Amino acid sequence: MSLFELLVGKKKDIKPDKAPNLKVLKIFLVDDNIAFSRLIENYIITKMSTFFPLHVIKVVRFETGKECIERLSENPDIILLDYYLSDDLEGSENGDKIFLQIKNKYPQIKVVMLSGLEETGLVKKLLSMGLFGFVIKDEDMFDHIKILVKEASKHNL
Repeated sequence: MSLFELLVGKKKDIKPDKAPNLKVLKIFLVDDNIAFSRLIENYIITKMSTFFPLHVIKVVRFETGKECIERLSENPDIILLDYYLSDDLEGSENGDKIFLQIKNKYPQIKVVMLSGLEETGLVKKLLSMGLFGFVIKDEDMFDHIKILVKEASKHNL
């Protein structure tokens, strides 16, 4: 077993069409760091499935906010959005601008911002504008994501 599997467990691959009585909890994850987004995806699918026994969790990953915006019509339940997105990728904007576009088009979607830095002023501003939560990328990140996804899903499911 790899270190990755020890950290996040083995991915369960349940397809909604194979379990017609289960609801789908759709989470969009926007992060330009592919390895990091895979880590979060696998954590959500493997470790959070116990909190949603009647649901199939589907995580859709994007490297840019533009890709996410283009697929908002799929109505994700929750969006996990990195604040600092690479300027090197075409169509890349920082998370605060993407968040505002999401809120303008689909105000009901719960958005949780992820960041490696704690920026109190920015966090307060975004929370006042409807951001559902803010998670610092640190050793407690997975616990905070779990809490916010559980809370956000109460409003959507």
